[in-house]
Amino acid sequence: MKNIFAKVRFMAVLIGIIAAFMIFTCTRPSREKQIVAFVKENEPQLTDIAQNMIDGDLSKKTFKKAKMDGVFRNSESEEIVQFTYTGKGIVPASKYYGFYYSPSDQPQAFQNVEVNLEAENGYWKWHDEGDNGGITKKIGNGWYYYEAWF
Repeated sequence: MKNIFAKVRFMAVLIGIIAAFMIFTCTRPSREKQIVAFVKENEPQLTDIAQNMIDGDLSKKTFKKAKMDGVFRNSESEEIVQFTYTGKGIVPASKYYGFYYSPSDQPQAFQNVEVNLEAENGYWKWHDEGDNGGITKKIGNGWYYYEAWF
């Protein structure tokens, strides 16, 4: 009889752990929602940091959860200030999530790589050599969310 109660107790604990995990993963905001909220909550400070970086002050390396990647310019002298929020994997199977500031308020690819952006359902997609690619989406005035994979 003790054996049956032990098995029932074990199953109840196991079901509880699985249910808690499912609730946590289902209610946790997506990376995109987390990043959009972060940018909107910190937009004045982030805009100041981005403008300072464009003006040549590269002394700031992080802001809260975001890492400053730098200022990236393309051949048309369009520039973006890119921030990485999170990432996973190692090359050649890695994915980065973040945001960038575009003073011209134009969507760009990861690190301002010169590729064609294709508009689709509120996002812009890009593809580069091999399986490299990404998406970007407007957050607000001059600010964009990005995902990039390599």
